[in-house]
Amino acid sequence: MKNKKIILVLIIALIALQAALAIEGKLIRTNLISQEPDPADPGSYTDLRFKIENSGASSIQDVQVKLIEDYPFSLDPGEDAIQFIGNLEERQKDDSGVIVKYKVKVDEDAVEGENKIKLAYKYPGEYWVEKEFTINIRTTDIVLAVESVKSTPELITPGKEAKLTISLNNLADSVIRDIRVNLDLSADTIPFVPIKSTTEKKIYQIGSKATKSLTFDLMATADAETGAYKIPISLSYYDEIGTSYSKDDIISLIIGTNPDLTVGIEKTEIIKSGSSGEITFKFVNKGLIDIKFLNVKLSESDDYEIISPAEVYIGNIDSDDFESIEYQLYVKTSDKEVSFPLALEYMDANNNEFNEKREPTLKLYTKEEAVRVGLEEKPAIGILIIVIIVIVGLIIFWRLRKRKNKKNKRW
Repeated sequence: MKNKKIILVLIIALIALQAALAIEGKLIRTNLISQEPDPADPGSYTDLRFKIENSGASSIQDVQVKLIEDYPFSLDPGEDAIQFIGNLEERQKDDSGVIVKYKVKVDEDAVEGENKIKLAYKYPGEYWVEKEFTINIRTTDIVLAVESVKSTPELITPGKEAKLTISLNNLADSVIRDIRVNLDLSADTIPFVPIKSTTEKKIYQIGSKATKSLTFDLMATADAETGAYKIPISLSYYDEIGTSYSKDDIISLIIGTNPDLTVGIEKTEIIKSGSSGEITFKFVNKGLIDIKFLNVKLSESDDYEIISPAEVYIGNIDSDDFESIEYQLYVKTSDKEVSFPLALEYMDANNNEFNEKREPTLKLYTKEEAVRVGLEEKPAIGILIIVIIVIVGLIIFWRLRKRKNKKNKRW
């Protein structure tokens, strides 16, 4: 009870002192009357206007004000923090008083929200008297950027599943909350459908300058054509004070697969060493993707001589189709087989370049082996000799019989 009485007495004394000061003309009021822009943007300037007025009963001489620089606020080099405003007349209010202006730099790393700045005043015979004011800071553009997009696998095969991972980067100086990401797969021209989940994903929050990722499970339709497809996405989110933002963007996914080109010998006129003839190579596109601009070059070798041109342009081979080319060769090797190194250059349907080597092998036979496996007929010389012997025998038999008949007639 005694303490309460003491406090009450102190309050009354303070009020009396303030009234006395007012009567003596020593009551100065300072107010922040404008901030432009409001809120201030980190890394930029804001103009602060303060009103200085005398509410006392008599004027005050030689008044000065001083802006106290403290993080995150500062003045440009050379700009004076102290301003001399001179005399303040008594009982100022409404449009009276003096207005002072400061152009203040806001630090780039300033924390968004309410920040404090101090202004002090003094006049002769008194110390500096400080007063604190609130300055609002907030990034003008809260930017949520799509940092990267990755599909696994990178080439999505028609009819197969893939994972789409989108990384989002908060470029703002404050937390972003309630982030929603939507994929727009509604167009008939987009050959993707969601599986195991919907086309919308959510993130609770992303801290300042931080990155978070989310994953969509997709499947390419079985009849999808190869190529790159644009996928519209929309982002929506909120800043720390509840302001909503939204933006639209475009990502891309690629449908395709690696080419599957096989090479083999379709037919040949060459079956043994030391022979020449035509050999046909067959190129089969077993993949799901078309092949374009196929060019084939047969390398020189000591095992054979290329009679026809070594380089042949084939062009396009559709999926599940084939093309053939012929070479005229003379085979010199005495080995059991001969290999034909082919250099292939082509592009897939997505214009990716490929340079590959193929080396189909041809088995060579001896004369006896060729006859045995039916690649050559047996020599006809033996049969010819037998035929000649028979003919000669018939001639001899006919002549002997003719002589015998002549003798019998004489008798």
